[in-house]
Amino acid sequence: MIQFLLILIIFNSAFGRSAPNSTAKLDVDDRIYRGKKVEIVEFPYVVSILENNKQECGGSLYKKDIVITAAHCLWEILSLEKLKVRLGSSKHNSGGVIKKVKSFKVHPKYNPITHEYDIGVIHLESPVELTTSIQTIELAKSQPTAGSTATVVGWGSTEKNEYPAQIRAVVLKTISNSECASKSYKYGSDILDNMI
Repeated sequence: MIQFLLILIIFNSAFGRSAPNSTAKLDVDDRIYRGKKVEIVEFPYVVSILENNKQECGGSLYKKDIVITAAHCLWEILSLEKLKVRLGSSKHNSGGVIKKVKSFKVHPKYNPITHEYDIGVIHLESPVELTTSIQTIELAKSQPTAGSTATVVGWGSTEKNEYPAQIRAVVLKTISNSECASKSYKYGSDILDNMI
């Protein structure tokens, strides 16, 4: 169950901070190619994670005061006071509700070089009020099968390497871990069992 939630987080937080190239074995891709503009009411659990009031990553609202995101979004954060979460807005730079962060935790086994255990949890300073544009994410009952569709949502770069303020979504087909680890894809043997 948790593994599938983590898959959803990755699909729903497509804008992410990647580890520095000097140490990263895998580059985290932050693009939403061929994505279409959508409104937050279609994906009301998607949040924008801000550092110094600038978009850094996306995440998913899990409980009224808990956001799930990727560990690579949090592992270099030095000041809790500079971290905030914007909820209920289609734009990462305006609107919605901004919440301060009480605390955050990166998975203790997170590896910034291989990106294993790439999950983090943010605890908001106070619970958010649920509305049509702010909802918690529903947990899936089962893991998706290869070939099923998945919607990637976020503020990632477009095919023109631009970072639009408006949230975008693209529907993709899922593949199995073994297919992803094959020579057909650029990551090949870098795909490990503890990756999300």
